[in-house]
Amino acid sequence: MAVDAQTLAAFSLTATPSLATRARRVARRAPVGVGALAVILILAMLAIAAPVFAPYDPQAQDYNQLLHEPTLEHPFGTDRIGRDLLSRIIYGTRISFMVGVVAVGVALAVGTPLGLIAGYFRGAIDELIMRILDAFIAFPGIIFALAIVAVLGSSLMNVMLAIGVTSVPLFARLTRSQVLSLRQRDYVLAATATGASDWRIMVRHIMPNAMSPLIVQATLALGFAVLAEAGLGYLGVGVQPPTPTWGSDLNQGSPLLERAPWLSIAPGMAIFILVLSFNLLGDALRDQLDPHTRKA
Repeated sequence: MAVDAQTLAAFSLTATPSLATRARRVARRAPVGVGALAVILILAMLAIAAPVFAPYDPQAQDYNQLLHEPTLEHPFGTDRIGRDLLSRIIYGTRISFMVGVVAVGVALAVGTPLGLIAGYFRGAIDELIMRILDAFIAFPGIIFALAIVAVLGSSLMNVMLAIGVTSVPLFARLTRSQVLSLRQRDYVLAATATGASDWRIMVRHIMPNAMSPLIVQATLALGFAVLAEAGLGYLGVGVQPPTPTWGSDLNQGSPLLERAPWLSIAPGMAIFILVLSFNLLGDALRDQLDPHTRKA
């Protein structure tokens, strides 16, 4: 029996859910993750268009408004030299996102190949790489980043590099564990039997199937990077003033906590919201990408 074109079109539309339908399904399954993603996107938009949203120059000083409490003119108040705190928070979002993205990119670019090589070839190569990474893990992350910045100097590039290096062992060990579980799969053994090279097997067959946990870990690592940058800034060894950062603003507000609490509340809440959003998004991605969790 012949089937007309309209019937085929109707069947294809009903068989393949639209992008909007799939988005609604994901939103129903993980509303917290969708909300966290929305917060991250809003903050990212603030970071990109900071000159548009910031009401004042973040470095402009108004000596008639020293330590002024929050008002309609200055919704987050002003600091001890009259700078608008809302503008500094908005511009500080740029630094937090930049440090997070670059640091996680460094960790992925270095840690993933190391874990891939160690897990696939094993033997002496695996032992050498893992023992070196174990030496890095022996130091707490923030202490290790602090030591790197102290040696290289306090600059934005050095802060991003230091935080990225501290996360390399985490991605390397995660990649290695995935490779060890995937290298005995049937499709890998079949590729080996057909004479495929080791690098082709690693890049074409193993890595695509090991990406899900790496994506989840990268999302969680973004939160750690933001928190680490704020910690370094609070200790005075991060990005140096007058560049607006959340950590340095928190540092300047801590001695005046009783007199001007808004100086600490505003950057502290910004750090809390962004780090929490990354963590919630990472948890939601883990639930969606893990087949066992999704089935449950």
